[in-house]
Amino acid sequence: SENIDVLNTKDLTRTAIFDAFKNHTYTMFYIQVHSTESFQDLETGTIYASEIAELTTGSLFTINHGCSTGNWLKAYKTRERNTAMSFVFGKSVGQAVVANVRTGMVYGQNELYERIFTGDYLGKAYLVGKKAAELEMNTNYPDGKIVSGVTFIGNPFVYVNPKK
Repeated sequence: SENIDVLNTKDLTRTAIFDAFKNHTYTMFYIQVHSTESFQDLETGTIYASEIAELTTGSLFTINHGCSTGNWLKAYKTRERNTAMSFVFGKSVGQAVVANVRTGMVYGQNELYERIFTGDYLGKAYLVGKKAAELEMNTNYPDGKIVSGVTFIGNPFVYVNPKK
């Protein structure tokens, strides 16, 4: 669909992201790069949460698998938005974000995407993906020595209608 923006990892530059959103608003945006609670590292440069919040275009919902983009501790301690929150609570049209809370390990994403593209609204797809992610994390790290997770921020009722 022309409303789903896919930028390859090698294309994730500051310029590419700003150009992608300059004249178009997308239904879904997916990003997976090294991140923290306040920025995302790209191939060339960094994009900060404050810059994301200033984008007036954007995507209806974002799936952000960068490390710690949805970490609430940062927001609590500094009273600032975390990176994921900037996609929803900025100036853009963003309604929802599914984001990593901690590690960059991406768990449960296949179930999440399967549910989105079969017509589930984002909140329902997220719950299926989160259950799969937790099961996979517990299998890979039964001793609890890794902290990971996926959070949801925003409107759970947005969806992509793949049937035209």
